[in-house]
Amino acid sequence: MAMNAIDRFFDALANRDLDGVRTVLAPQVRVWHSYDGIAHDREDILASFAEMLSRFAAIEFHDVRCETIESGYVRQHVMVLQPQDGQRIAWPVCLLARVHNGLITRIDEYIDRAGTFTPGNGPVLTPGF
Repeated sequence: MAMNAIDRFFDALANRDLDGVRTVLAPQVRVWHSYDGIAHDREDILASFAEMLSRFAAIEFHDVRCETIESGYVRQHVMVLQPQDGQRIAWPVCLLARVHNGLITRIDEYIDRAGTFTPGNGPVLTPGF
């Protein structure tokens, strides 16, 4: 079964494959984050991802829940980052991804930075679920 655009995007990011991320983003994509209120273009967001990959040894996505909607996908997950020399950190994320012709044209990402937590050794689940 072929992966959809949003799964390809997060799979590539988790595998540190920026070329793979680029191939699923439309040239005119905008990626907006709740924490900065800026709609970044493709080159800006790829540069941001490259910087994130340089700072963290691993990026993981857990407790993934994804719903297909007419314009794309609504996805919830827990993002877990492993610093190069520190303890893993995690926080809940919810996003709306718009897709056209198999490419992501916009992501509106809501990250609860106030909800940051240190995951234990077991399954990583959204706190309170």
